[in-house]
Amino acid sequence: MCERHKLAEAAGRKGLSVFDALCCRRRGSDRYGACPHFDDCAYLNQLAGMPESGAVVIKTHAMLVHDLQDDETAPGLRVIDESPLSALIEISEHRPDFIRETLKAKAPQVTEELVRFLSTEVPVSSLTASPHELRHLAEELRRLRLAHTSPGSSVDTLERQIRAAPDQRQNRHAARILEIIADCMEAGKDRPERLAVRPRDPASDHPTFILTDRTELKDDIPTLLLDADADPLILSQFFNPGPVERVLLRPRAEIIQAVDHLHSRTMLKRDAVRARLRGIIEAEVFRDKLAGGRGVLVVTNKPIVDLFRLDAGLAQASKTNGQQIFGAEWIWFGPSSRGLNNWKDFGTVIVIGREEPSLGGLETQARAVFGDGEVPLNLLDGTQDARLPESLTPFLMADGSGNAAMVTRHVDPRCDALLQQMRETGMRQAFERLRLSRADRPKRMLLLTRVPVPDLPVDRLCTLSELEPPRFIRALMEATNASRALRLTAKGLHEDAPHTFQTVKAAERWLERGGSSIVKAPMPVIEAFMNGAGGDWGSSDVQVHPGQDRGRAPEIRLQISPPR
Repeated sequence: MCERHKLAEAAGRKGLSVFDALCCRRRGSDRYGACPHFDDCAYLNQLAGMPESGAVVIKTHAMLVHDLQDDETAPGLRVIDESPLSALIEISEHRPDFIRETLKAKAPQVTEELVRFLSTEVPVSSLTASPHELRHLAEELRRLRLAHTSPGSSVDTLERQIRAAPDQRQNRHAARILEIIADCMEAGKDRPERLAVRPRDPASDHPTFILTDRTELKDDIPTLLLDADADPLILSQFFNPGPVERVLLRPRAEIIQAVDHLHSRTMLKRDAVRARLRGIIEAEVFRDKLAGGRGVLVVTNKPIVDLFRLDAGLAQASKTNGQQIFGAEWIWFGPSSRGLNNWKDFGTVIVIGREEPSLGGLETQARAVFGDGEVPLNLLDGTQDARLPESLTPFLMADGSGNAAMVTRHVDPRCDALLQQMRETGMRQAFERLRLSRADRPKRMLLLTRVPVPDLPVDRLCTLSELEPPRFIRALMEATNASRALRLTAKGLHEDAPHTFQTVKAAERWLERGGSSIVKAPMPVIEAFMNGAGGDWGSSDVQVHPGQDRGRAPEIRLQISPPR
């Protein structure tokens, strides 16, 4: 919409006010030196002609931290869809000597003390500057503006001016550091939690520190937040406290959770583990086809999606979210699939593992959201045993029975609230792509992790082996997918399902060890396999030939219904 959008992007990267740099200059209420497109700018005129009341304006989460335009009135109601947390916190890493570069010749003694303070764990009492002096320096940094742009100039001139401009983000970060240290001094604390010194990297001679910050929206604009995963403890850091209404919707689905493995990223890198899971996925795809072919969605971490894609022999793809692998569509945890309805009509969802943040990453976010509050954070990173402890966490069982699993939890409830936002609700956001509470027919969910999801009623807990299809079903899948019947003799089993029974001898051993009773009465095994699949499957889709006519071998055939 902006005629000079490339310049706007460059100015934004420098942390400059795009309006002042490219639209027009301001001196009080007067404006001058405007861009030649100023009067008819489609971007600036988006709100032109809007009624004074009753209008609905849609903005991104990022606009929550920007001031209203001069001619824009405050909304009567602000409605936020989904969590805006990522837009309200800022995490940046710096070298301590960037303070020296930013302050330059201002207060040299204070500058050197600040560099030392940001390089080590010394307390704020080691600084000779007062909170007032630090705030004065911060104000000077914030007053620095780009003084030599002329919005009415040519594109080439503006490119040179923006390139030569100081990075205002550095000034803003330095000012915020000074303010945080001043706050810490006035509160009588040793160190600000929002400034964390990182251990020196052996591969580098330069220490670094992390600045974490948040934007508070505790204004007087009435706000309605629509978020199924909202946490009051986290929200209280950004908004004025208000009532939280919780509406629990029972998913219209059979929910089965395998609790004998966490399926961490390290574990899922093993070929044998992925091969085992592939068998379960292909069985669910087969089950879904027999039930009418609504579709199967698999959710896991993005690097693991890529490994399964390579297992399937698929070429490198720039975008794999939603790609079909082993007959199912795949997405990964995170924001890239949130809000999408592409899979609302699918019949089955399989969740493999969970998104487990690192301890350092979790506690860095906790510093940004909760840091420097009245009660210090109980942080574990950097301690002798820097890892999350496990504690007993209950499942919500659909039948009211009790069960629980040992799951990693953080000892600080504020950090633990963030952990659940990233991990448990990350799983919920992913499997809710099937819109389970609004399903017109029952669906099926497999959770392949022992981490309980809060408020999710589980129908059955099991082990991974209980979800693996029995050998007879694997043979039936192989024959059916090859559009042939499965003959129920040793030779027929081998020839019709050669991957399941690689030799006639292997089929004979299976028949001797109990397989003969299955081939004589296959329907109970098939019905047990199809239980919970929903859809349009029925026993009429199974054709069994007893093999009594003219010496014909007994055989069984499954009819796959066309997708609906």
